[in-house]
Amino acid sequence: MPVVAFTLSKKKIDENARHMSSVDLTSQTEKSEIHVFFQRCVSRLKGSDVNLPQVKFMGDLLKRGLGVHHSGILPILKEVVEMLFQRGLVKVLFATETFAMGVNMPARTVVFDSIRKHDGVRPRDLLPGEYIQMAGRAGRRGLDTTGTVILLCKGDVPEMSDLHKMMLGKPTVLHSQFRLTYSMILNLLRVEQLRVEDMMKRSFSEFHAQRNAGQRKEAFQVLTEQLNSMEEVIDCCGDLHAYYIACDEYFRLRGYIQRVLLSHPLALKALSAGRVIVLDNQQLRNVAALVLKTDNMSKEKAFVVLMLTGNDDREDATDGLMPRPVDLSLFRPDRACGQTVVTIKGEDIACISNKTCRISADKILDDHRKRQIPRFKADPPANPDGLTSLDPINDLHIRDVDLVEDFQRLKYLEANFGQYMCVNEPNFSDNFARMRANVKLREEYNNLKYLLSDESLTLLPEYQQRIEVLKKLNYIDDSNTVQLKGRVACEISNQELIITELVFENALTSLQPAEIASLLSCVVFEVKRASEANLEPNLLEAKERFLKLATSIGELQKSCGVAIPVEDYLADFHFNLMEVVYEWAKGRPFSDLMNLTDVQEGIIVRCIQRLDEVLKDVRNAARIIGDPVLYQKMEEASQLIKRDIVFAASLYMS
Repeated sequence: MPVVAFTLSKKKIDENARHMSSVDLTSQTEKSEIHVFFQRCVSRLKGSDVNLPQVKFMGDLLKRGLGVHHSGILPILKEVVEMLFQRGLVKVLFATETFAMGVNMPARTVVFDSIRKHDGVRPRDLLPGEYIQMAGRAGRRGLDTTGTVILLCKGDVPEMSDLHKMMLGKPTVLHSQFRLTYSMILNLLRVEQLRVEDMMKRSFSEFHAQRNAGQRKEAFQVLTEQLNSMEEVIDCCGDLHAYYIACDEYFRLRGYIQRVLLSHPLALKALSAGRVIVLDNQQLRNVAALVLKTDNMSKEKAFVVLMLTGNDDREDATDGLMPRPVDLSLFRPDRACGQTVVTIKGEDIACISNKTCRISADKILDDHRKRQIPRFKADPPANPDGLTSLDPINDLHIRDVDLVEDFQRLKYLEANFGQYMCVNEPNFSDNFARMRANVKLREEYNNLKYLLSDESLTLLPEYQQRIEVLKKLNYIDDSNTVQLKGRVACEISNQELIITELVFENALTSLQPAEIASLLSCVVFEVKRASEANLEPNLLEAKERFLKLATSIGELQKSCGVAIPVEDYLADFHFNLMEVVYEWAKGRPFSDLMNLTDVQEGIIVRCIQRLDEVLKDVRNAARIIGDPVLYQKMEEASQLIKRDIVFAASLYMS
């Protein structure tokens, strides 16, 4: 000891502490020291706050050397626990993982009640970073030579692989948490020296995209000079560029169709031994081949084929570069040629024909070294102008509408290649190569231009959508100048849209200060599961008006393209603490509030503290629009909730 027992549930922590009611770990001297310190700290509390159940429970625990630390504990009690733990008077501390994120408070031993946690979506094992952060508390510098970490196995023993991953796995990849808010956008629109786009560029989310900006600017300058000095492409027939575009579309479409076909079971079944196919890649030009077998040893789809070999005398304007001129004729040797067995990838198949040959694949493979197959030497392909490919609908019975449309488009392109006159020009090959270089250079130029522009920012679409919302709500005008409603929203730090609309709809002016505090508690209370509040008619009416206004904002965001469903937007508001806040503002003691809800004391205190910030924001908004009545009510509401244990001074500050 001392021991920190990390438990990933507040409820479980309280249960563990109660189960140790018979455990006493302190001496009489330590008990006396703890009692004196505890009484001095709680003497700051007034009236019945000293007799709160949590205060008495914590006092009893601490005397026996036990402590509890989580968000449900009153702030002043958490500070007492932290100070006593630092002095070595708390021997066993039950805490959530947030304790490991705070100040440096090491222990000799760390115990994990469980290595599984619920992250708000699903239960999962601890990540390496989470485990290391908590386990790293074991071992006090200068006091312990080693630290001890204990994992409790209450049920099944964890798998060794899971433990290895948790302890020695790769750290969690950092992801930017930069988020655009309406308040941020409005505040930046008011500043002439800094644009919203500049702020987005400086965020971590754009770091990887922007870190090479200097090199891109230099490359962009070089490309600009190259484009200005590039030689004009001679196009006597006037259709060279159109032909180039058609070739590019043809090869892209053909490759896509082949990839889709090769992922379909019927197409793979058709590629059995004896199927005639056409190979086309950077080295081969429409070469006929026979499928011998599927290569099951390859990670990718691959096939062993028997392929014709020989010299191809056709002009090639590509030198392996794509796109190249489309040639639909088969490679047909004008003299004796050879054959070879090769392994090809699925992407090398240009056409799966409807022709098959009866062959003995095993014998061909055995005789591969001899490369003497008379039948193939004597009989050239029966369709020198091209083979008929398998039809996805009629032959393979594929019912993918998009694939059928793509296949029809491919056939249309093939049928129209004969209409281009540029292929008959004497310098066609050189002109095509020059055209390709020109287009590639311009594509690279346009890509760099895009990467250097604001259009490449990941969050730009969301920014434009939120700008549209602000315009429709009259927060800004068409020139993005901030209007009065926008200036009010700039004063609000949380849920600025709904609060601003409440102000301009006069929804708060008709309420009493305590009722205003009660209503606005829904924007700061974050606990999803809590007992329902028993509200008075006035508060119920205010709640319904709030929800109606929030629904209209949610629907407006949806219509502008903001990726927040209306249900999710409404789920941000929790009304379960309205009754508690109302009674607190009416002057009831804190001890009475605990009979109105099952929410823990520490969470109530934190909610009311955050509520005070919201009330001050609305007070400032009332000053901007010149509403003295609302200003006075917000000032009074802030004073009503700002009292006693909720705003007790920190022990660290005195």
